[in-house]
Amino acid sequence: MVSWWTFDETLEDFLGNNNLVSIDWSFIGGKVGQAFVFDGNDAPVYALDSDSLDVSSVTIDAWIKPVAFSPDSLAQTIIWKGDSFGLILVADGHVGFGISKENGDTGVDSSEIVNLNKWAHIVATFDELSGISKIYVNGVLETNDQTPFPGPIQKSSSNLYIGSEDE
Repeated sequence: MVSWWTFDETLEDFLGNNNLVSIDWSFIGGKVGQAFVFDGNDAPVYALDSDSLDVSSVTIDAWIKPVAFSPDSLAQTIIWKGDSFGLILVADGHVGFGISKENGDTGVDSSEIVNLNKWAHIVATFDELSGISKIYVNGVLETNDQTPFPGPIQKSSSNLYIGSEDE
């Protein structure tokens, strides 16, 4: 595990590796403890780029509670690491997960939409050896990229953003 952010009224990485930075943030009651409020477009929380965030395989785990789908943009960012990987809530309510590699990009979308005003547990994985990407919503495998695209994720000098693609 590289980082674990509990968001219990703190920006600190529970593991001490990648503390978060934010200029404007607020908390609400979360599924477990506290949660950050994001609009998916601006006022992000982010971890400064570090070697520990350049991974060859990745698993992203997040609780989300969308209150609206964004008709003004294609998607709302859940997690974004520049030219490496990203987890988004697509404007139609599907969850999307993309991976960038030196030899191209791959991505998958959930088959079902996430319900508004309800907590959803999202897990996205990419395995370097098999080249398979997966998305789970509330413990159910929603999509499984059956086209293997093995190899490591492309490294990026970008910060890791939560709730937005950039500052």
